[in-house]
Amino acid sequence: MPEALADALVNLGKRASRPDMENLVVRLCAWRALNADQLATYLQRTRKHTLDGLITPLLRSGRLAMTLPDQPNHPQQTYRATEGAE
Repeated sequence: MPEALADALVNLGKRASRPDMENLVVRLCAWRALNADQLATYLQRTRKHTLDGLITPLLRSGRLAMTLPDQPNHPQQTYRATEGAE
């Protein structure tokens, strides 16, 4: 993981704003495709919060894309940042 990204995770805190969290999710998914569990672990949040509160709105806004768009509930579903999302 790039050092700047690791630093951002360390400095995130428990009460980070939604825009800060969303931007970090996009940066993580620009680094490499990640699944909801991996993102939740990096962010130190629950899977449900990560999926419902961060991933789903980012998918709707077009900042994230599914790697398996035809199978949204696939157990190996991962998310990647879209071009220009950063």
